[in-house]
Amino acid sequence: MTRRSVHPVAPPIQHDTLFRSILLHLVPGVFIVLFYTLIGAPLAAWISYPPLFGLLLAVLFVLIPTQLGYLLYQGKQQQGHFTLHGVIQYRNHIPPRRLAAIVLLLTGWAFFITFAFSFVDRAVFNQFFAWVPEWFLLTGSTTAYSRTSLIVTLVLSILVTGIAAPLVEELYFHGYLLPRLAHLGRWAPIINTALFCVYHFWTPWQVVTRFLYVLPTTYVLWRKQSLAIGIWQHCFGNTLGGTLMLLGALVQA
Repeated sequence: MTRRSVHPVAPPIQHDTLFRSILLHLVPGVFIVLFYTLIGAPLAAWISYPPLFGLLLAVLFVLIPTQLGYLLYQGKQQQGHFTLHGVIQYRNHIPPRRLAAIVLLLTGWAFFITFAFSFVDRAVFNQFFAWVPEWFLLTGSTTAYSRTSLIVTLVLSILVTGIAAPLVEELYFHGYLLPRLAHLGRWAPIINTALFCVYHFWTPWQVVTRFLYVLPTTYVLWRKQSLAIGIWQHCFGNTLGGTLMLLGALVQA
């Protein structure tokens, strides 16, 4: 008699308490900003690279390993081996043309908010964060750095913050954490977005504008239950922004 193999079945989605959800949203950001402050930024300054290079190191050595590692660990707890199956939710398919239209609209909204409400970022910074040392800031004059260091940093930024980091963040924040807030109903995407924005401790003065342009994406993917919307929009928007920064640096160099 042939023995039929039995595969473990993923348990139903568990609901996080608000306190646990807050911790899961924010603790990774604490580790990222600590690495950036204690290691990334000082190392970038030591080798005469922009502060952004230090943040990219934090993404590579903290953000990706901790968030992806936690998801894989959850998969092992459920399935007995490292996997994302059963861990990541919101897998509904959306036709490519409709997906492209949604992504373009959401990206256009994000760029509009970023530029139209930049004065809000400045006001918040001047009111509450003017004490932040210059070495901590990711923006500023580029004349202090060589052309090579700028290009290397911006090309690496396209690869890391344009593709790798958005993919992992979407899996973690929208594919894992957001579904576990489903018991909160319509508050789920709002709370998830707010915590995601606060999680960016390295740019806290951008919380307001970031919330305004991230919430529509969170809400749409929540309604459609399609993580693909968040992944494509996040990667496309960040890659486009990074490419524009690289082109600007090449023109000025």
